[in-house]
Amino acid sequence: MPLVTAQAREFNNGESVTGFVDTASTTSTTWMFKSPQNHLKVKNDGVSNVTLSVGAYNNQTIAPGKEWVRDVDYNSFTIQAAAGTQQITVKAISYKTDLNRVVSLMNVGNPEGILDVSIKQAKARLGDNFLNVPTYIGDEAVHPSVSYYPLGWNGYRYWMAFTPYKQSDNQTENPSVVASNDGVNWIVPTGISNPLEYAPVGGYNSDTVFLKDPDGITLHLIFRQFGPDPVGNERLYVRSSTDGVNWSPKQLILANNPVVSRPISPGFAWDGNQFIMWYVELLASPKKIFMRRSKSLFGPWSDAVETDITPDAGRQIWHIDVQYYSGTYFMTIQDNLTDGASGNLHLAKSTNGINWERTSFPILKGTGTGSWQNGMYKSCCLPMITNGGLEFALWYSAQGSFGWKIGYTRVYLEDKTLSFKKEKNLNLMSALNQYDPFVFGDTFNRADDATGLGAGWVNNVGTFAIAGGMASPAVAGNNRAIRDSGVSDHAIAADIKNFSTQAWLLVRFNTTDNNYLGVGAMANGQPLIIRKVVTGTATVLLTTNKKVANGDRIEVECRGDKITAFINGEYVGEVTETLNQSGSTHVGLQASAVAAQFDDVVARRL
Repeated sequence: MPLVTAQAREFNNGESVTGFVDTASTTSTTWMFKSPQNHLKVKNDGVSNVTLSVGAYNNQTIAPGKEWVRDVDYNSFTIQAAAGTQQITVKAISYKTDLNRVVSLMNVGNPEGILDVSIKQAKARLGDNFLNVPTYIGDEAVHPSVSYYPLGWNGYRYWMAFTPYKQSDNQTENPSVVASNDGVNWIVPTGISNPLEYAPVGGYNSDTVFLKDPDGITLHLIFRQFGPDPVGNERLYVRSSTDGVNWSPKQLILANNPVVSRPISPGFAWDGNQFIMWYVELLASPKKIFMRRSKSLFGPWSDAVETDITPDAGRQIWHIDVQYYSGTYFMTIQDNLTDGASGNLHLAKSTNGINWERTSFPILKGTGTGSWQNGMYKSCCLPMITNGGLEFALWYSAQGSFGWKIGYTRVYLEDKTLSFKKEKNLNLMSALNQYDPFVFGDTFNRADDATGLGAGWVNNVGTFAIAGGMASPAVAGNNRAIRDSGVSDHAIAADIKNFSTQAWLLVRFNTTDNNYLGVGAMANGQPLIIRKVVTGTATVLLTTNKKVANGDRIEVECRGDKITAFINGEYVGEVTETLNQSGSTHVGLQASAVAAQFDDVVARRL
């Protein structure tokens, strides 16, 4: 059992990376690490299959030339070759701060006023893949609600309530429970029989919510039930447990008068003195969010008070989730168009539950078409303290080409420069090491070269050169350098410096006809533009209201027919464009002035 002794590389963002090359044989071999690891990438450089076992992943087959990449907690992994001796390349990451090691704000109060920040510029990135959430029927899931226990609760740190939604059949939309120790890999704990509650005759269930009881022992699962009933057609029920396996019979929390109110998608919190409930009022037009209070979860509840949250023009609020930490409420809001399509997610913050600060734009939007996450649905956020300050873990449900799925991502407060810099550094480190989904990274920190950039870059027009650790045009005029990302759904980001005339990042570059999309500006201090170039003619698709300055970091994402632009991590605009949507995999740089500089380029597949 070899002990890994390769030197780990330490990075400013707290990560350490260990890489080495070794061989695997037909005899099972286990590699041990001195300290816990949280991410593993194994590439099979041989000619026969190898089998990997690590953490909860057993007997994972890696074909020749292929990679296995996961976030997983482990101290060792085991590999066995199907035949002969096969070479493997290993890269392991140890995170100083990850989803398992964040500190719940509930336990630490508000250190250094960390909650006293604006969320207006908060943003998230779409997850790469949906989570495999086990269901009692089918493989579709919605309505995630997650409770986090830093020290674990009955064997697990994360507990999720959700409902399946097989082929949009509301008869399958029944409360279910899964658990996890990393927030990503979910199982049904031994002893649980899902669903906890079947649909009533003539009705259905939906809108699951987990709520921790103030006794610190009990977990409540609250859900909405719709159906004909003498006490109202919208009812909120709760089932409770102290071990996660045995759940009490359902008890009524609230029943409506269907003429007066139809409360849907509730959110709950305990503020240290009383229970607070928020819900979306279905009878209001546009739909509104109301709040009620009670000393007991079972009422009596106070009269409803309308909050000041309003939907964007032409949209309706549909789902919410609320978390309370140290005097601050955080709400995740899902809205959609009035016809129910194209769901977006927003984040809101309040200290009294009635008056809310909301993000200036959606923190997450669906792709519209062509993916597993075309539109957002009911979701939940958990606030976390990390080395970068306040962040949020976001579990979101979405509808797309695989039906209804649940994904995971992080929400960052991008008005905080420190948070943005940490994200940039982490992405750059991951790209330089080609950790999935990053394709390549380039700092251009190599010897000056007046003829080209090297490292896979190709001069398409003019000449890009390396000068002083930067990529710059060698001569004045039109200069383009391109590099293959391998996929047409891709993203590229770079710092742009010292430019006086136009500078661009290029995406979906077609090397046959030189048609492409570009994001950049005509000059320093001018608005960021998204444009397309066909047979040498440029057409502006969008002029944003954000100006580009020297030193800004520009990023563009191409996902299906959606082209989205960012400046310093802040969303600035998007367009719908199908040019080169399929098969054009190159990204690139373009500038006309010799002084223009590009640095810290990162490319990833989406």
